[in-house]
Amino acid sequence: MAILTGIVAFYTDPTSISNTSEFWGIIYINISVVLIIFYIMSVLFLWYIEKNITTPIESISEITDDYTNDDDNIENSEKIISEIKNFTEDKGEIGILANSLEKMIINLENYMEKLRKVTSEKERINTELDIAKKIQESILPNKFPAFPNKVEFDVYAMSKSAEKVGGGDFYDFFLIDENHLAIVIADVSDKGIPAALFMMIAKTLIKSNLLNENTPDEAFFNANNQLCEDNDQNMFVTAWMGVLEIDTGKFTFVNAGHNPPILKDNEKSVWLKSSPGFVLGGIKDIKYLQNKITLKPGDRLLLYTDGVTEAINNKEEFFGEKRLIETFDKKGDSQIKEVLDSIKDDIDLFAGDIDQFDDITMLILEYKKE
Repeated sequence: MAILTGIVAFYTDPTSISNTSEFWGIIYINISVVLIIFYIMSVLFLWYIEKNITTPIESISEITDDYTNDDDNIENSEKIISEIKNFTEDKGEIGILANSLEKMIINLENYMEKLRKVTSEKERINTELDIAKKIQESILPNKFPAFPNKVEFDVYAMSKSAEKVGGGDFYDFFLIDENHLAIVIADVSDKGIPAALFMMIAKTLIKSNLLNENTPDEAFFNANNQLCEDNDQNMFVTAWMGVLEIDTGKFTFVNAGHNPPILKDNEKSVWLKSSPGFVLGGIKDIKYLQNKITLKPGDRLLLYTDGVTEAINNKEEFFGEKRLIETFDKKGDSQIKEVLDSIKDDIDLFAGDIDQFDDITMLILEYKKE
């Protein structure tokens, strides 16, 4: 009681305190009271921080960890959002953080859903393209030598589907009879399974028309009309076809909007140009013009699709017709398989690390009869 009386007296009249020890005792008591009050305020402040900031942040952090580390929660985001909503009513920073996290999860779920759809669609397209490649590979003749009992000529062909497309190109060669060989190369306007199926139909129609003793121009005329029927997809085929009379070397050919082949004789390589007719499957009753030449022993004919000349490098340059004919000239005296392999190697070297964007298809015919 004396100390309390001294404190009151100290604050009301400091001069009333004459004893030094009593003075310092009062000072110490004041300091102690201040420290106790400070301690109590600190505890209350920390309790407030713990309750209103630290604990909610830890809870939100745990919810976030659960969401990011547990696949089931990613699939069941409604539960996570309901847990976050417990904090969204807060008017301070915690509420802002919770609302932001809720929006982030909703946006992320929407993005994931879109990504799942895109991935599913991409897988479907890749599956379709893979099927198209297999269809293409399965119907193209690929056993060589193709006619081991025929010494008058030799034929070799190859088709390399692009990585992301397929089904558009095809080639064919077959004996119409013992004295006539047909060769065909073509390119369908579309890609994927529709193109692969259209390719099969076009290949079958061209072959069946030739086997029915039609001339090349008649075969194209009939095949074109048949392809135009029920062509709801408006697809078409560029095609080039020739028929070799084996014992004489007479060669009859017709063009339906396709690249002209290259003819190499003992002197040089030249383009075997002709008046190109309209594509197959575009318009009915189109007339096709036949052309004729006579092949000499040693002559070679190179057929190709536009994936060869339109191969592109990292400078956005095309491989082009000039490089093609130069490569054919350079390797023209090698075995015909080596010639096509060499052209393909030159294309790959030219393109470098640029992905092949179109099918590369080539066929070479060599006439040997003396």
